[in-house]
Amino acid sequence: MTEKQAIIDLGSNTTRMLIVEVLDSGAYRLVEESKENIRLAENLMPDGIIKPAAINRAVKAVKIFKNICEYQNVDRIIAMATAAVRESNNQSYVLDMIKAETGIEFKVLSRQEESYMGYLGVINTIDIKNGIILDLGGGSMEITAIRDRRPVEFTSLPFGALTLTERFLDINKPSDSQFNDLSSFLMNNFRHVPWLNSYTGYELVGVGGTVRTIAKIHQRAIDYPFDDLHNYVISPQEISVIFTRLKKTGLNERMDVPGLSRDRADIIMGGICAINTLIRYLKVSSVRVSSHGLRDGIFFNHFLKEPVVNDVTEFSVDNLSKLYGLDRAHSQRVYGLSKSVFENLKPVHDLPESCLKILWAASMLHASGYYYDFQNRFNNTFYNIRNSRIFGFSHMDTYKTALVAAYYGAGGVKNRSAVLDMILNKDENKALKKLGVILALSDSLDRSKRGRVTGVNFETSRNKVTMEPIFSGDISVELDTASNVIPYFKKAFECELIIKGCNNSP
Repeated sequence: MTEKQAIIDLGSNTTRMLIVEVLDSGAYRLVEESKENIRLAENLMPDGIIKPAAINRAVKAVKIFKNICEYQNVDRIIAMATAAVRESNNQSYVLDMIKAETGIEFKVLSRQEESYMGYLGVINTIDIKNGIILDLGGGSMEITAIRDRRPVEFTSLPFGALTLTERFLDINKPSDSQFNDLSSFLMNNFRHVPWLNSYTGYELVGVGGTVRTIAKIHQRAIDYPFDDLHNYVISPQEISVIFTRLKKTGLNERMDVPGLSRDRADIIMGGICAINTLIRYLKVSSVRVSSHGLRDGIFFNHFLKEPVVNDVTEFSVDNLSKLYGLDRAHSQRVYGLSKSVFENLKPVHDLPESCLKILWAASMLHASGYYYDFQNRFNNTFYNIRNSRIFGFSHMDTYKTALVAAYYGAGGVKNRSAVLDMILNKDENKALKKLGVILALSDSLDRSKRGRVTGVNFETSRNKVTMEPIFSGDISVELDTASNVIPYFKKAFECELIIKGCNNSP
């Protein structure tokens, strides 16, 4: 029986909701994502009272979310409040008002719980072993150190993009002295975290609206060809350049900066100053963006038997395989054959071992486009993978996987993007076509999906490759299908392919 779960995060600047459907197969998929700008922490200081206008905005937003949940037939709502409510002096009143108006009861996360849930959202979607996670919200900064993928230290600082901007900066155009005061304040707080300076030189994974906005600005500036922020990497130097550029702008100018939303233009300066200061303090090597954080962590904490997955990419590909209802036994056999073909063809393909991860993912997902329309299966497969997130893969590796899975270079899909065609150099194109041919050949050897071909032997020479299938039973269907790959093999590998037992071999 499927179940829909809604996770609502009542934040200091925005409140967000995601709705996830859990299927009978054990797969999950995102079916709804919504956000409302509520500025709950607006004018929170110095009295610590959440103001009536902010409460009204929160109530209105939660009502909208509740209506969406009713329309989506949500089975369970998990509602959490974070820093603004946690630090306020009228916490009970705020939550009572929201419950009275909406019927939804919020739990207030402790600082440690908020940090841990954010960690779960990152560690299950980003392939990182050691580093720092920064979750910068409107009213708090959660900083978590991870070692061997486990959280070993954490701190929660009671200020964020919204509250720092209100406290230190002129909304329109902050002065240099204001930035200096803010930076000094941040440095002083960082120095008072005893463990923090032990984690210099690591990669920082950034969560929250500020870091996503920085990434959007950078992507627009360089005409980045992919429309995704998750797992995007940006250097500390590039962030510093963006910070310097924004410091020269007034509020109206910032509203027109490509990638910077108008409802964040007034508080971005406090947030980017905080990130830039932490980067300098920790001498961060690089910054990786995570679009998955607190809400995803709350979901994983409820959904997974063990809250931390062993392998991010395997978990992601397995989930996609279940979503598309794929025959995983067939996919595993195809990869086993693909790997064997890859290893045997080393004398003629000159491909690095790193290609195997793309070949594996492509093997596991190559049939994802068959369900909709068999005649257009290659285009559908390409589209499905190209528009999926394979956790642990870069955007380019996901694109390459989509091409290989769709038989690129073997009579399947063509390169779908002129822009990306310019990014992929000649050698990369050749490599992907070889991988596409290897996959097509291996898939053909399990055409009947009965596992009759259990392996392959090869003899290779400069101009000729002879393949002998190891099999039991009738493999006439497999041989007939494999014969169709022969001309593509010759074009990709620049040598003849002879398949023993195949009448169409040259």
